Amino acid sequence: MLRKTVLYGLGGLLLLGAVFGRDGLSYLSTALNDVRQAVREQVPTEFELRRARQMLAELEPVIRQNRRRMVEEEVRLEQLANRIARMEEKLRRDQAEILMLRDDLAEGRDRYVYAGRTYTAQEVRQDLEQRFQRFKTNQSTLDHLRKVYQARKRSLDALGKQLQGMIAAREQLRLEVENLAAQLEMVKAAETMNQYQFDESHLARLKTLVRDLQTRINVAARLADQEHDAYAEIPVREKGTGGDIVEQVSRYFEESASGEGG
Repeated sequence: MLRKTVLYGLGGLLLLGAVFGRDGLSYLSTALNDVRQAVREQVPTEFELRRARQMLAELEPVIRQNRRRMVEEEVRLEQLANRIARMEEKLRRDQAEILMLRDDLAEGRDRYVYAGRTYTAQEVRQDLEQRFQRFKTNQSTLDHLRKVYQARKRSLDALGKQLQGMIAAREQLRLEVENLAAQLEMVKAAETMNQYQFDESHLARLKTLVRDLQTRINVAARLADQEHDAYAEIPVREKGTGGDIVEQVSRYFEESASGEGG
């Protein structure tokens, strides 16, 4: 099975080279990038946000591990600093004793007494030579330890800056992820509102009906007023009551004239 897969793969590469020539690999690379991009675009945004949060959570063990490394290195540096301090103190004492023996030998005596014991000049000279060799070796060791301390101190400082940068970057990314999550919630809320399209046709029909009813009532009222005006009764006044003074005078004299004529 593996052999067939390899053969098919080689055959595909040969066919690609035969069709596109030297540009075959470029076509293949572009096609693969398009496929990857298409697949990535199909991944839901919510899934990508969960993935981002998961990746942020995975940074925490790395940060804790680096913190532990820093603490351990700080302890080691303190131990190294104490060792350097002890060596410096010892070298100061050794140097003082070496200089004292040198000064004693410079006097040219045959015998020297130290701590109640007598030593020949040759014994003192040999002791001075041994002390001097050990002093130079210890001095070289001290110089080396100082360089080691400085190098490790620089590494510790660099690790501290790197850790602080990682923590700051993680916090910034966490805020950005939460901001993106909030934006996504707003988008989803807007999409949800868009899905709820209210049917206002019934409301529109009701408004039309109300306007039609108002129109019909107004028309009926106007028609009723017109019919009332068309069939209004003639006002009748009782004789001799009220009326215009001109009418009263005319009526009086007319009645008087008719009486006389009769």
